[in-house]
Amino acid sequence: MNNVACAVLLTSRLWRGELVERRRRVQNRLLRALSSAEYRRLTVRSRPMKLRAGDVLHDQARATGHVYFPMSGVCGVLVADQTGERIDVATIGCEGVTSVYTTFAANQETELAVQLQPATVLQIPVADFEAEMDRHGTLRSVVREFYRCFTGELMQSVACNRLHSARQRYCRRLLGLADRLGADTLKLTHTEMATMLGSTRPSVTMIALYLKQTGSISYRRNSVTIVDRPRLEWFACECYQAMRSRIAPLLPPAS
Repeated sequence: MNNVACAVLLTSRLWRGELVERRRRVQNRLLRALSSAEYRRLTVRSRPMKLRAGDVLHDQARATGHVYFPMSGVCGVLVADQTGERIDVATIGCEGVTSVYTTFAANQETELAVQLQPATVLQIPVADFEAEMDRHGTLRSVVREFYRCFTGELMQSVACNRLHSARQRYCRRLLGLADRLGADTLKLTHTEMATMLGSTRPSVTMIALYLKQTGSISYRRNSVTIVDRPRLEWFACECYQAMRSRIAPLLPPAS
C-alpha cells in the first residue's frame, strides 16, 4: 500500500472515530440510538443553534423546512385560539424531536418555542429527515416510539386540564420540567408558568406562595427551586406519575 492510500485510510478511520465520539457526546436520545452511518446521513447538513427562552422554532403560518432535535432545554408546544391567547399543551426535551408536521387542530396555530432557559438544538432539513425515515431503519423506529409516548402524554394533559386544579397542574408541570432538565432549579417566571397552565399571573403567584409556605419549593424573581420533591409530588395530581412512567424510558442516560 502506497503512502497516499495509507493517508486516505488513516484519515477515513480518524473521521469515523471522530464521528462515533461525537455521536456518543450527543444528549438527544433519538440521535444517540442511531448507528454511525445513520447519524452521518442525517446530520450531514445539520446546524447547531443556540436559542433564547421564547424563540419560536416553527408554526403553521411560517413553516421553516427544518426539524429540531433538542440537545438541552425544553421546547413547549403551544396552541393559540382566535383571540391570540396561547396555552402550553405539551413539552419536548432531549428525548424527542420537533417537526413542522406537528399539528393539533386545523383551525388553530401551533408553535414550538424554547421554554425556561437558553437551549441548544440541532437543526436538520426536513428533506434529510424524511429521507432517513424512508429507509425504515433505527430513526423511524425511535421516532415512532417517541410520538406514541408524546401522543399519550398529550391526551393525559387534556384530561388533566379538565379535571384537576391549577395547583395540582402547577406541581405536575414543575416536576415534569425538572425531570426533563435533570435539575431542581428552573429558570421560570410566574408569567411563563401562567401561559403553561392557561391561567393568570396572580393565580400562579398565589399557588407558588402556598407551595413555598409548605416547604415544597422556593422561588426568586426568575427561578423556582424544588425543595421537597416528595411533598410536591403529594400535591400534584396522579397525572404526573402516569406521565413520568411513560416518558422515563425515553429520557437520555446521564452522561
